[in-house]
Amino acid sequence: MSAAKKEKTPLSIVPKADPLAAMADELGTLSKELGPWKAKIAREEFLRKTLRQACTAADDAEQSIEGTRFVVNLGARGNERHVNVLKLMKMISLRAFGALATVTLAALEANRINPTVVAAVVENGATGHRSIKIFEKATLPAEKAA
Repeated sequence: MSAAKKEKTPLSIVPKADPLAAMADELGTLSKELGPWKAKIAREEFLRKTLRQACTAADDAEQSIEGTRFVVNLGARGNERHVNVLKLMKMISLRAFGALATVTLAALEANRINPTVVAAVVENGATGHRSIKIFEKATLPAEKAA
């Protein structure tokens, strides 16, 4: 063996960056920037909803509401497609309909289904949406960081 062996350089392991970390930081930044506007955005959505509900025009007609500074134009209703459930039930088997049907808790409550039946068919499980809470990390003053 030769005396001029190359020394091995010690390997340093670099931790792999979490691809979600950048998204978390971006979400936190956006949330912080939008924070002061959240109440105004909610108010704007409420006003839009209220004005749409107050519209007295025919479904295929427009209506304008004039304020002292702005005019709001409510357009004609858009076309939507709906399934005639009763007609469908007559045309397909009960098994096929069962594969398609979706029943909401609100529908059970609105139609006054017997509470015993509701208790027997309603299942509870952790399948809902996850809440998201954002906390800004504490930052050290410049003199303590050094």
